[in-house]
Amino acid sequence: MDKFDLKKYLAEGKLKKEEINEFEGYESEFEKNTPGRINQFVSKLDDLLDEYHAELYLKDDVFTGLEAIKRAALGPDTAEEIEN
Repeated sequence: MDKFDLKKYLAEGKLKKEEINEFEGYESEFEKNTPGRINQFVSKLDDLLDEYHAELYLKDDVFTGLEAIKRAALGPDTAEEIEN
């Protein structure tokens, strides 16, 4: 059995209409990756923290963990801005 050649298959135009429609509008994880999404993630994390503040009150490990997540998500250059 011959090895499937996707490039050749696409070049021959053998995709069915349903298959083409399936790929339209598809974004890979790399295409979705924008720096603004990281800031959006941190903002949503802060919103959750505000929402559950009463339940998390005095749970220092939770707050320490959330700060670690922010540092990891934003990178070392930006993490210093959170501390100040």
